[in-house]
Amino acid sequence: MNLEAKTNSIRYLVTSQGTRTHIVIPIKDYERLIEDIYDNAVSDSRANEGTISLEESKQSLRIKRVDTLIQKC
Repeated sequence: MNLEAKTNSIRYLVTSQGTRTHIVIPIKDYERLIEDIYDNAVSDSRANEGTISLEESKQSLRIKRVDTLIQKC
């Protein structure tokens, strides 16, 4: 998310000397930031995982789907 483009919705709390001490942003912006941070953390944690081909992935999903259908019967 680009907060620079939303500077009109960002508020700063400053000391009497004008030093910024806190920032106030809309809750929706905060939630998006937290989600982005989480997504990046998950992505980083998986950076060293191996990869599989698209066909292997499709086959795995087919097997899981069949297993789920069998369990429902």
